[in-house]
Amino acid sequence: MSIIQTKIKDLLIVERQVFGDARGFFVETLRLNELEETLGRDVKFVQQNHSRSMKNVLRGIHTAKWNKLIYAVRGEVFCAFVDFRLDSPTFGEVETINIGENNRIKVFVPEGVGNSICVTSEWLDYCYDVTAYYDPAGETAAKWNDPDLAIKWPTSEPILSQRDIDAKSVRELFPEKYS
Repeated sequence: MSIIQTKIKDLLIVERQVFGDARGFFVETLRLNELEETLGRDVKFVQQNHSRSMKNVLRGIHTAKWNKLIYAVRGEVFCAFVDFRLDSPTFGEVETINIGENNRIKVFVPEGVGNSICVTSEWLDYCYDVTAYYDPAGETAAKWNDPDLAIKWPTSEPILSQRDIDAKSVRELFPEKYS
């Protein structure tokens, strides 16, 4: 297994060898002990979520009070990550990664780093494990097209939820960082 540190601290790419043949493929997507060794701490996943989305669906830049481990089971997806940790030296930094059937990796998203996806295939099945139970009060959503983030999305006409349409800019969410 290879765990790759991105430019955002503790945003990790978990890469494992894929074994394919005429029958299909096999990949061991995670060994928790190796992830914990890289992070230098224990990780306890308590909830798993599965979403299905069609092409051009963009699920906004959300952060919650949990660590997250994401995986695209079927399809292809453009992922954007934004560091929203106020004490982080990479606050406001953006990292983008394509994952899916053509890049069978997992991504570990630390608490405080926003995660967004934009579906680039006809359909996407996307699963993620989290280290806390869902609590809508602990979530933040940032505007997907915030000019301060300048994310180069793979579509100019995304399909958005009302929540993502109404999301605030980074300057509104974190005025202390832009004063």
